[in-house]
Amino acid sequence: IKNKGILKCGFDADITIVDTKKKHIINNDQIQSKCGYTPFNGKELTGKPIFTIIAGNIIVKNDQLMNNILGTTLEMDRS
Repeated sequence: IKNKGILKCGFDADITIVDTKKKHIINNDQIQSKCGYTPFNGKELTGKPIFTIIAGNIIVKNDQLMNNILGTTLEMDRS
C-alpha cells in the first residue's frame, strides 16, 4: 500500500498509541460506530488507545474526538 507501513518522512502517519497496562471497562455508550454496540459491553479489558493519529493529525486523544479529519483513499499497487 503506497505511503503506508513506515513512520518516515513522505509516508502517512496513521498510528494508534496504546497504553498496554491501562485497564478499563468498555460500554456501549462509548461506541462511535454506526451500529452503536459492542460484543464486549461490560467487560474489563487491558490495553487502551490513548491517541489515534491520521496523516499526522491527532484525531482522538484520551477518548475525545479532536478533529473531524477523515483518512484518504488507498492506492494499491496491483502489479
